[in-house]
Amino acid sequence: MDSGQVRIEWRDLPVFGEESKAAAVAARAAGEQGFFWEFAEVVFAGAPERGHVALPTERLLEIATEIGVPNLEQFVSDLDNAELLEKVNIDAAEARYLRITSTPMFVVNETPISGAMPLQVFRDMIDGELAKAGR
Repeated sequence: MDSGQVRIEWRDLPVFGEESKAAAVAARAAGEQGFFWEFAEVVFAGAPERGHVALPTERLLEIATEIGVPNLEQFVSDLDNAELLEKVNIDAAEARYLRITSTPMFVVNETPISGAMPLQVFRDMIDGELAKAGR
């Protein structure tokens, strides 16, 4: 339901080096064709509880193919898109400024929620913030 009461923003924090940064750029490349969330879902579904999943360029292309990114040639070209890389770098710099060093990290208004949490934690937090705002 799109009530306009909640806005979700995504920020990249590539914590596992260059491969993480490449995956963040790849998600944005998929997003250029309307497939950001699908790409991110596949990447995170394959992540182990600790550590990270290997995401070489070949795997990034496989994911794009799996989710149906329509123009794979453009997707591959966008993997080297300096503008997309700069957006990832800006997000990472913002995280460093805020002293965020791990993922996932969520912020509801000004309240941080660190780590993967049950959906109800988010519902309760958001409902509480909406109640404070009188919505």
